[in-house]
Amino acid sequence: MFTSFASQAGERTDFLVNDDAGTATQNNPRIAVSYDRSFIITWVDSRNGSNDIYIQKYDTTGNRIGNNILINDDTTDSYQYEPAIDVDYDGYFSIVWKDFRNGSYPFDPDVYLQRYDSSLTLSGVNENLTSVGTNAFKETPDISVSQSGLGVVVWADYRNGNWDIFCQLLAANGSLVGSNILVNDDEFSAQQHSPKVSMSNQGWFVVSWYDNRNGDDDIYIQLFDTTGTALFVNTKVNEDLNGKRQAFADVATDGAGNFTVVWVDWRNGTYPENPDIYSKKYNSELDILSEEVNINLDGTFRAQREPAISADRLGNVAIIWADSISKSWDIAGQMIDVDGVVREENFKANTDTDSAQVKPDVALDGKYRYLTWVDRRNGNYDIYAAIQKYNDPSIAVSMSSISFDMLEGGALPSAQELIVDHLGYNPLDFTVTSDVDWLDVSPNSSTTTDTVSVSVTSDTLVKGNHYGNLTFADNTYGDSSVIVPVKLTVYYPSMNLSNDTVTLQVFEGIDKKYRELVLLENESLGSYSWTATETSSEIELSAYSGFDKDSVYVSITPSTLSAGQYVEYIVFESQNADGAPDTLVVEIEVVNNMPYILPVPDSIFIYTDSIVGVTEDITVTNFGIGSLNWEATVSGNFFTINNNSGTDNDFVTVTFDSVAFGRHIGSITFLDSSAFEVETVVPVIVDYYQNSDDIVSVGSAIVEANSSGSVSLTLTSIQSIKRIFCPLRFDTTFLQIDSIMPSLSHPSILNLNSSIDNEYGIFEIDLITNPSDTTIPIGDSHLAEVYFTTKSSIGISTIDSAITDSSSIFLLNPSGEMFAPQIVSGIVDVTIATDISDETELELPKEISLSQNYPNPFNLSTTIEFSLPERSEITLNLFNILGQKIQKLAFGYFPAGTHSVEWDGHISGGDIAPSGIYFYRLESNSSVFVKKMLLLK
Repeated sequence: MFTSFASQAGERTDFLVNDDAGTATQNNPRIAVSYDRSFIITWVDSRNGSNDIYIQKYDTTGNRIGNNILINDDTTDSYQYEPAIDVDYDGYFSIVWKDFRNGSYPFDPDVYLQRYDSSLTLSGVNENLTSVGTNAFKETPDISVSQSGLGVVVWADYRNGNWDIFCQLLAANGSLVGSNILVNDDEFSAQQHSPKVSMSNQGWFVVSWYDNRNGDDDIYIQLFDTTGTALFVNTKVNEDLNGKRQAFADVATDGAGNFTVVWVDWRNGTYPENPDIYSKKYNSELDILSEEVNINLDGTFRAQREPAISADRLGNVAIIWADSISKSWDIAGQMIDVDGVVREENFKANTDTDSAQVKPDVALDGKYRYLTWVDRRNGNYDIYAAIQKYNDPSIAVSMSSISFDMLEGGALPSAQELIVDHLGYNPLDFTVTSDVDWLDVSPNSSTTTDTVSVSVTSDTLVKGNHYGNLTFADNTYGDSSVIVPVKLTVYYPSMNLSNDTVTLQVFEGIDKKYRELVLLENESLGSYSWTATETSSEIELSAYSGFDKDSVYVSITPSTLSAGQYVEYIVFESQNADGAPDTLVVEIEVVNNMPYILPVPDSIFIYTDSIVGVTEDITVTNFGIGSLNWEATVSGNFFTINNNSGTDNDFVTVTFDSVAFGRHIGSITFLDSSAFEVETVVPVIVDYYQNSDDIVSVGSAIVEANSSGSVSLTLTSIQSIKRIFCPLRFDTTFLQIDSIMPSLSHPSILNLNSSIDNEYGIFEIDLITNPSDTTIPIGDSHLAEVYFTTKSSIGISTIDSAITDSSSIFLLNPSGEMFAPQIVSGIVDVTIATDISDETELELPKEISLSQNYPNPFNLSTTIEFSLPERSEITLNLFNILGQKIQKLAFGYFPAGTHSVEWDGHISGGDIAPSGIYFYRLESNSSVFVKKMLLLK
């Protein structure tokens, strides 16, 4: 089944990588090869008692350089896991890993980075890449760098309460570019795991992972451009429709501008039985080049797992995996060339046949295949490696890379000469091609040995680094080529406004804002900052400073302007851009000599339990001169109008039809081609719900100014309820809403979604039962607690139902029927602060504390108490023995005092937790406490 390899010069069969003399466990090897064919292997090593990250470098002939090197520089015996590695054109190796030095295993890992130059000299110290989103779980980091040194790191991150994929761009010097970028674009709390990343030599990159947003695990990818901007959307890779599992993807970009995804797939079996290895190939526009295909060709029902992939600069791909088709686990693989042809079918990496070889990784350099894996041949887990030749290019070029320097707009640099030779006995016909239009090669075809001249042909390239590749192809045998990277450094940004002039026609006396968009473009590389100045009281800009590529709205409110022509000027200045300062001319025409459609009212909103026969009148008034001659059109099938045309002050009667319960949105458009605004739209919104005797009540409170408090939201229901949507309003003069906590009465079935707008005095509470067969029972129920802080103003704020863009208040029963409940308003009476507080203050806790749960051990439920010396924002989470968060018990702002939370033995989603040890963790802005409990069923 496997292709064997004879040992050749440059090749090495199985060799031991770790140099410890003991029986410590080594695991998770990763490998990267440089342009000079030196390579580094990194792995997890327990020789020092705790898990550390080690590396070993080998020279271009495959010989060890020095001894194993410990790269994590912590001194606390913390655990390190899951290393990944890549290398750039200059030979800088970058390693990332999961590190627990800032947490306490298994909690709060971070992702760390360490760089080495080509001589194994440290570049800086271990650097934390995930200081944002602290106290959150991170796992499975990966890294990829381009030939120019730009890099990207990805990892799975639990900062949002579910597993997401984040990435971080790195500059060529290893510094962070921008902030963490969220990769997955799902709009709900799906789980994403095991990301891998590959960056092309052009700087665009692709991230792969597995994702359960569809109910089962699928493989997803996301492309990004060189700036970290997402191209397209998350794309599902696997095409099976049978709901089987796919996981553990890897991805590789190649020198042809394409990329290949590989993964473990259970479509031919029932998980966890009979996993196979599948792959799929795309170009950078997400066009499919090779449909998904089963890569392992064993023809059996044996298991394959842990795929890894690498692509070379020619577009060839190596896919390897751990394979169980023999009596033990071996490392198998396929070599696929740039045209999709399988060159080596099911080759074998290891020569040992009596032990387990697993967790492989691979790197390619265009000629040799570098492999590493975990090996148990010595009775313990070691790291082994091998070097195999898969291609034999015979073109030899005198220089491995070329660099040019040129002043922007200056003279072209001098041409450089390359000697093209061959490594074999016979001369070879060759051609030379460039993948960029600013390079010329002469001659572009010849026979070895010959000299070719390489020159830059364009003096119009902008400031920055430009990269290209010269491909020397062997025309005699057609089976090899050599790529010589070319770097052109052009030794400024350029401000350009998208409009020289903006023209605004406005109507006299109308208190309405008119606006036009202007873009601050940059016709060069780099970036510039800008400021804007204007002297008109009628003009307003959406921003008066910023950076290139900003969008700025120029707005005018003409209520104080008389009819006539006006010209104003806006000056955009920059200290670091060509073309600055630049002046935008604003031409304003104020008119009053034409009709102006002004419907009264300008919108219709109805909240009712009886819609049929309801009518509303709209008067179409004329704010201008002359006469209107309007026509009306309707958008929406839940109402009609009695009049489709008319003139000044005519009425339109809106009559509402029978519709389903819920929110209905439509509009009436008034059109008059002779009016100032040809189209005027009147929104029509109906919230139509059945009336019910269910009662939603908001509690009341008397609270001193500049203090904190809370009110309860309760339900008195006469029917079972599946969902409650409750928008409420309050007076921002007296208080602000801090947080909304779900009721602890139904912790296992109520999911709370909430939003707070303290600027406009609105908050929304959306309570949904979960699982789907649960309901809020008939009777009295505590739904949520609303926490607030009072301001310095003294008075009363009513908390009452509101109407928002989402809906008005409604209930949903198990049959899907929507009802409008009765609402009992609450009040918050903000009073003058008194001095009679010393005795109370003596009773407050002196510090934050977390008590041991009681009872413990427990069977059905247990109570957790925590104390706060002052109003604090806290989170109380529950974790299983693996460190996975299974329930959020409390979160938000809590007043000073002692609080208790009950856990009923259920995890998120309503499932019953199994017997075992659990950890509960209280986290505030200043403290973290963890305690252990025991659940016995």
